[in-house]
Amino acid sequence: MKKKIIGLLLIFGFTATAFSQEYVSPTYKQWVAKSADYMEQNQLDSAEYALNQAIMSDPKNENNSWLMTSLGTIQQHLGKLDAAYISLTAALNKHPESAFILHQRAGLLMEMGKWDDARVDYNTILMVDSLDIEALYNRGVLKLEMKDMTGAQKDFEVAAKHGEFSPYGLLGKALIHRLNEEWGEAEKIYTSILNEYPQMTDIYLKRAECYLHLDQLSRLSADLQDVASTEFANPTYYFLRGQMRLKQFDKVAARSDFKKAGELGMELELLQPWIDKTN
Repeated sequence: MKKKIIGLLLIFGFTATAFSQEYVSPTYKQWVAKSADYMEQNQLDSAEYALNQAIMSDPKNENNSWLMTSLGTIQQHLGKLDAAYISLTAALNKHPESAFILHQRAGLLMEMGKWDDARVDYNTILMVDSLDIEALYNRGVLKLEMKDMTGAQKDFEVAAKHGEFSPYGLLGKALIHRLNEEWGEAEKIYTSILNEYPQMTDIYLKRAECYLHLDQLSRLSADLQDVASTEFANPTYYFLRGQMRLKQFDKVAARSDFKKAGELGMELELLQPWIDKTN
């Protein structure tokens, strides 16, 4: 989320520049400034309200498409996925080839489980820039979800080849190692990414999975503890912790974690074999 908030603040910098080039009502400016302040303070409910007020105060303002982008990202983080989709789609109607907005909506669509729609957005990005490394990586992940192993491998390989200075290029390389069950090699890449991009906290769970397969439980536990405050709503967190607790012979705690993962949306088909091991 931190990365997205930084992106939103950059949008407001762009919008502020636009303000200096055309007349904008004081009320509109005040609401936009308030929303930026609320985002810096991580008061996202208030930021959402302020953005809505800004847009309603001047519905024809040229800057509204960028405010809608910010609004959609905030709504996504607040769990208002349908509202976020409406906001981001409205923004794209004005800027249909904006890679930034397309990335935002594609990520939302992935979260909503709308794989085909998300892939369309990533395809649009890649039609404009065939070497958008983040889009290549995420499209590869989508192809994995759709059981297109060959297509996924191709996207990961292109991302790895051309993404030497991008974390997504490295992620593609790491995922190839994971597909080949080369857990030690994948762990090295995830560690290098975290050394360079410590704000990418979701990588801790990917590295934790490597430690699980490498049977390095102390390091697995440390990674899970590092993201306990940020990944508490992620079913993968509880799934990995449940497997760790099972290895520690704590079947009661493991069963509780597997059930929590299910409550957060993980497929029962994946969880049931593990739940059975806790009986």
